[in-house]
Amino acid sequence: MLGERSFTVSQGTSVGSVTTIKGSEDAAGIVQGAGTATARPGGSVSYTVDVSNTGSVIYKDFEFIDVLPAQGTRIR
Repeated sequence: MLGERSFTVSQGTSVGSVTTIKGSEDAAGIVQGAGTATARPGGSVSYTVDVSNTGSVIYKDFEFIDVLPAQGTRIR
């Protein structure tokens, strides 16, 4: 039987992120899991987190919270 048929397409929620770190001894930033940052005592390590809406739903009042480890914690 031919004819029209209605159906509903569900909206999808999805968020992506990419983290980049760079130590004061590094020539370039290291993207998400591709290595570790290097800094001498007194040096610094910076990082950025780019968050993107990869779904089909508009987010309002989106909040990103990054909980940093306690001072002295060794991160691998």
